[in-house]
Amino acid sequence: MVMEPNHIWQAMLYWQAKQPDEGEIRIVHAMSGRIVELTWQHDRMWLRDNQARNPKWRRISKKELVSRGLLISPRELSEFLSGRVPSGFQPKGSDRWIVRRSNRHVRVEWNAQKKRLVFSDIQHGRKATLVILNAGA
Repeated sequence: MVMEPNHIWQAMLYWQAKQPDEGEIRIVHAMSGRIVELTWQHDRMWLRDNQARNPKWRRISKKELVSRGLLISPRELSEFLSGRVPSGFQPKGSDRWIVRRSNRHVRVEWNAQKKRLVFSDIQHGRKATLVILNAGA
């Protein structure tokens, strides 16, 4: 679920990675039928959007992700989901980290009991909550 100052939306995220350096993420928004897929190998990323003019795979940069409001790369998300904290993230208490990206502070919080990972763009009032429903399947 993503919460922004003006609206809230929810999507299913399917994540698969053999290791943090290589994997796939598929985001499905059931209401609109939109499917966005990201795949990565190390720092190279490709994106496919079924609602784009040309829905073929295309290379995407970290800068382009940031322009879309995605301050955490798929590789970093994969590291968190694998139980590791990506480099550059500073601890701010128990199960809480912060990193500075594009002049923004991003806070990451992990609640192991609820299997919930929360990313907050503090400056812009955006929050993304990832609830893990079926780990290891």
